[in-house]
Amino acid sequence: MSNALTIYYPFLEKSLLFDKVKGIITLLGILLVICSILGETSFLIVPSFVLLYFIFSWFAVDNYPPAILIGLLYQWMQVSVKVLYATLTFTSLESLTDFPNHIVDAYLLSCLGLLAMSFGIKSMLKKIKISYTTIYSYIKSINTKKALLGYLMFSFGASILFQLRFVIPGLFQGIVALGYIKWSLFFIVFYMSFKQKKNITLLKLVIAYEFLMGFVSYFADFKTIIFIGLICYLSIGTFKKKQIPLFIMLFIGMLYIALAWTAVKMDYREYLNQGSSQQVIKVDGGDAFSYIINSLTNVSSEKLGDAGIDLLDRISYIDYFSSCMSYVPEQRPFENGLLTKNTIMHILVPRIINPSKPAIDDSKHLTEYTGIFYADAAMGVSFALGYVPDFYIDYGPFFMILALFLFGKGIGFIIFSIHKTSLNSLWAMAIMVPLFLLLYKFENSLIKFVGNLVMFWMVAFLFNKYVAKRIETFMKM
Repeated sequence: MSNALTIYYPFLEKSLLFDKVKGIITLLGILLVICSILGETSFLIVPSFVLLYFIFSWFAVDNYPPAILIGLLYQWMQVSVKVLYATLTFTSLESLTDFPNHIVDAYLLSCLGLLAMSFGIKSMLKKIKISYTTIYSYIKSINTKKALLGYLMFSFGASILFQLRFVIPGLFQGIVALGYIKWSLFFIVFYMSFKQKKNITLLKLVIAYEFLMGFVSYFADFKTIIFIGLICYLSIGTFKKKQIPLFIMLFIGMLYIALAWTAVKMDYREYLNQGSSQQVIKVDGGDAFSYIINSLTNVSSEKLGDAGIDLLDRISYIDYFSSCMSYVPEQRPFENGLLTKNTIMHILVPRIINPSKPAIDDSKHLTEYTGIFYADAAMGVSFALGYVPDFYIDYGPFFMILALFLFGKGIGFIIFSIHKTSLNSLWAMAIMVPLFLLLYKFENSLIKFVGNLVMFWMVAFLFNKYVAKRIETFMKM
């Protein structure tokens, strides 16, 4: 197989990377099973690694965008991280949660649910094909500097619109979805810069700017550029052995930032909203940046240690599911499709038609189906139950698996549709990069998951039909 193919997606040459990844997964699985036997988790680690194996087998291939793989892997981590931690520390899963009664069931159903949805997505992507000939000839016609300028202009315009998302009734989701498109243009800039070996320094400055500005936000958007950068990197080449120390250092650095952010984020958010308990920023961007940098660089080792457990709890998302299973159906019956119906109606009647439509409050939804009160958005926080528990509430532990498979087929249909309407293979991969932002959250409620996905589908369709060609013309001038 020629080297030309590997520049597009590294997983194409399975003998060089993918088979090694499968081997590593198998070896880690065996080692963790041994640890589980010596500890208190029995063989709970097995479903997690079966799920991991299939996600790699289905999505670490040449015709699928890395965004799908990375998004599903993050969900896998949210489902599995506490089981991994319990296995490695020889403790029980029940000791790591406030809701131990059904935590094992919640974990197993989450693994099955994510597997079913992933298989549904996979079943709809068989027709996606990449034209390498088109890509190789196309990249020669693009001016990298103009591609970078186009990205910056679009990003600036999207940022202005984002500030108006609460001002323009009914267009909140559309504006957010349009903002995601900037990562498609970032992908093209990233790809072109490395393939043409031009303006790489400028690209690195853009990445640094996106990373630093991510701290001046209520919800730590700095992590977005990390994942998008990883997706872009996976699209241009394989990791080399000599790069391993660098990536280890980067991983350690990112882990420190994650721990430090976890340690200071509550104080930082209180500073941003000036004690108003709202999810808003009431201070100047420069002041916010200075505050967070000072906080991150001066966090104590004691706070970092405490943040480790907090970070584990933040990443893991099976605890609320366990709480839900203690409440449904023992104290509240299954809804028999009510949440699905509400989701469909929410999409069919957009807020631009019905401005009085109530806003989605994840915390109230969580309180309703766990019987435990959680602070809501009005108090400056939000806690979500997740789409897999929503399917459990609607259909019970057995039929939820079938529902999640069909849900996955719906996601796969949308992905294929976006691919089909794109200008060419490079633009198809680019427009699918923002899918990561829609797929990586296991905690997404069903109504938000579907609503955001459908909105992005419509925005991507309109972008492909009316905007992409104009941007392409600009980049070729």
